[in-house]
Amino acid sequence: MAITYPLTAIDPLERDRLVAEATEIFFATANTSAFNSPIVKKAFYQRWFGNYLDLQPLSFFIALDNERHAVGYLAGCLDSFSDESRPILDGMAFYTKNFRAALHDFPSHFHINVKPGQQGNGIGSLLVARFFDQCIEAGSPGVHVVTGANSRAVQFYEHCGFRRFFPLKEASPDLGLLVHRFEQR
Repeated sequence: MAITYPLTAIDPLERDRLVAEATEIFFATANTSAFNSPIVKKAFYQRWFGNYLDLQPLSFFIALDNERHAVGYLAGCLDSFSDESRPILDGMAFYTKNFRAALHDFPSHFHINVKPGQQGNGIGSLLVARFFDQCIEAGSPGVHVVTGANSRAVQFYEHCGFRRFFPLKEASPDLGLLVHRFEQR
């Protein structure tokens, strides 16, 4: 059984090891596995993982197994368009151009990955539920994710309560936007 923790709540003596394990999960599950150079690999890491560690540490959750090893992570952002989050979207003109108007009601987003061999065991759902709780507590009206339009991930997100918002045919036929609106307490 996995337990999820915000990165900031993890003992600093364990944090570096767990971030290294989460980084291994990031690269093991990434759609991109070949990089032209170490610089390109580092930029990829920073865009999809490192910026969240640096800029949104309160919304970075790690799932640990019984031996306290990372088996999954969720890198979240409560407000994709806030000044604080701006560096996360820097260099992503595609994202801001195609989603800014549509996402006023769904400003939160996240990236999630679970260790191969551990997928399908409820770890991802635990991480998403933890982030949803944080979003609701912060007053976010909703959350969005972008994923492959025909990927297994779509089923996972729908299981977590997301609905398909629209396919991104004009921007990329391979991508889809899914959203989840929160009922405010």
